[in-house]
Amino acid sequence: MKRFELIAMLLLSCCSAIAQQAPRFLGAIPDDLLSKPEARAKVAEDQFYEVAASKLPRALALLGNTDFVVLPYDENAGHFAHGDTGCKPPRRLLLLRATYVNGGTGSFALYWQGSSLIVGHASLGTPTEPRVSALVACLNRSPVHLYAWVDSGIE
Repeated sequence: MKRFELIAMLLLSCCSAIAQQAPRFLGAIPDDLLSKPEARAKVAEDQFYEVAASKLPRALALLGNTDFVVLPYDENAGHFAHGDTGCKPPRRLLLLRATYVNGGTGSFALYWQGSSLIVGHASLGTPTEPRVSALVACLNRSPVHLYAWVDSGIE
């Protein structure tokens, strides 16, 4: 019986430690980029999608402490994909960290601004606490910096 209790205690402490880890959010857009919205180029909506909630823990584990990772063109990428991504070289298949509020009423958008990629999320309603998600994107290059832009209809 003591062995079972020890295993149960270890599992509970492990799960508790994981649950208490603060999520890692993307940084806010720096003022020099924020002041030049005309310099942004929107990424087509068919070039990215949000990772399903059931696959989010694996995506966040893969991201670790980074904002993005390049995914291989194989079955590993298919784990996060909605079927074949159609992303082929020289384009890059990336897993991106994302921040949102009011996920059920909002949508993501990606914007290039120079070598930076802005992960935007706009939603309706009173903002909730920020939350973390992940996107899979087929892009022509990897970003140097990744920033969050989160907007809610009511502030």
